[in-house]
Amino acid sequence: RDAAAWVRRAFERWASEGSALGGLRSGVEDSEESACVVDGDSLAAAVASALLLAGLAPDSIFDVLHGKAGTAQVLCTSALACSPSGLDFGAFQGLCSACSDAVLAAEECSADVG
Repeated sequence: RDAAAWVRRAFERWASEGSALGGLRSGVEDSEESACVVDGDSLAAAVASALLLAGLAPDSIFDVLHGKAGTAQVLCTSALACSPSGLDFGAFQGLCSACSDAVLAAEECSADVG
């Protein structure tokens, strides 16, 4: 499955421009899309949505977002420190890629231990 498709779908669901996202779903230009951001209050949920859409295991996603190591939570916090007003599509896509890698690495470690 195309990585951009699952990231875009999650971004469209969680991003906002003021109070409305409407135009993004109907195919806006890139410049308008970049005006939409996923804010800090929604970021973990948006990342979790993207990772679920990618077909990753819910338990692994939860562990990486909220577990003891919280690797994805650290990545989210760092991303927001660089962009406190929220993440545009490009930044969100990069974050989702890094979080996906973290989930896959955690699953690999679990498989090695088990």
